[in-house]
Amino acid sequence: YHYSDLPFLIKEHTISYSYSLVLQSQLNSIVVDKSKLKFLGLNPDFNNNELMENLVYNKQEVESIYSLLGSSKKPSLKIDKNEFLSIVNNYRIIHLATHATVDIENASNSNIAFYDDNLSLLYAKEIYTQNINSEMLVLSACQTGNGIIKKGEGVMSLSRAFLQAGTKSVINSQWNLNDKSGKQIMLDFYTNLKSGNPKNKALKKAKLKYLSNPHNDALNAPAYWASFNVIGDVSPIKLKNFMLLHLCLSILGVLGLILSWKYWFKLDKRTKIAL
Repeated sequence: YHYSDLPFLIKEHTISYSYSLVLQSQLNSIVVDKSKLKFLGLNPDFNNNELMENLVYNKQEVESIYSLLGSSKKPSLKIDKNEFLSIVNNYRIIHLATHATVDIENASNSNIAFYDDNLSLLYAKEIYTQNINSEMLVLSACQTGNGIIKKGEGVMSLSRAFLQAGTKSVINSQWNLNDKSGKQIMLDFYTNLKSGNPKNKALKKAKLKYLSNPHNDALNAPAYWASFNVIGDVSPIKLKNFMLLHLCLSILGVLGLILSWKYWFKLDKRTKIAL
C-alpha cells in the first residue's frame, strides 16, 4: 500500500478538539478586539545556542506567512519572553515557530523557547497567569499538545495554558514536528484561512494537499503531517488584506473631491457668466 491511499479519518471528516464543554463554551464567548494588529510571527534563531538545535525552516515559514497576509513587518529573530508578553495582546493572531519542551512529570514546567542574546523560556505556569486575548495562537513547535492527563480536565499542556489564559483557539502538535513539512502545512493552512475556511477545515485541506503531493511516499507517513490539531474555537478568521481596499477608497475619495471641486467651479463660472 501507499500512505496516500490509506483511508485516514481526515479524508472523510473535519476534526477539531476541545478539553471540556465548559472550557469550549468559555472560548466561544470570548470577543477579540478587531482593531488589534493582525499578525505577529516569531522565529527565534538558535544558531548560537548550544542547548538547542537550530531550526532550518522556521524563518521561511514565518516570512512566507507575513508575505501571504500582505504585511510589510519582518519576523522577529531576537525577542525574549518578557518582551513577548509585553506585546502579545496587541495582536489577533500569534504564530510561534520555535522549540518547546514537555515535562511529563510536572506540566507547569513545560516551556516554549524564545531567544535574544540568551535562551529565554516561557513556562506553562507563567502562561496561566497571563491574560492573552487573541483569536488564534499557533504553536509550531514540538509536542505542544502533550502533557499530564488530569481526570476530568484532559491534557495539561502548553496549548491548554494558552487557552486558559484567554486565547480563543490554539493550533498545537502531538509529537516532534518535521521542520520542512511543518512549514508547508502551515503556509497552506493560512492560505485556506485567508480564503474564508473555518480553522479545522483549513487545517484539513492543508493536510490533504500535503498527502496529494507527488513526493516520496515515505514522506506521506502520518509522522510528517498529522501532528497539528485545532483546539477550541474553529470559526473563520478574516485574514484578507484590506490595505489595498483602504488605498482604493482613499483614491476614490480624493477623485470625488476633485470632481466635486471641478463641478462647483464650472457651476460658479456659469453663474457669473449668466449674471
